[in-house]
Amino acid sequence: MPKEPLAYKWSVQLACFGKWTVSTSGNWLDALEKAENMRNRPTVIIAHTVKGKGVSFMEWDPAYHGKAPDKETVRKLLETNGT
Repeated sequence: MPKEPLAYKWSVQLACFGKWTVSTSGNWLDALEKAENMRNRPTVIIAHTVKGKGVSFMEWDPAYHGKAPDKETVRKLLETNGT
């Protein structure tokens, strides 16, 4: 199921209850700034995130999500980023 129709559905439903929604790429903090400016209404942030964002071999790979990297993965990460 595509994410956008779901985000739109939630935005409309939440607006009916007086909530302000902010939809953003979840890997950036711009939504927090927008939400902070909406002080007089409850705010919901819908974040579209990318697992492993910024690390080429980790992006979109659920095997790296929600756990600490092992030594081999850290070595590969350091080599990939040139450090």
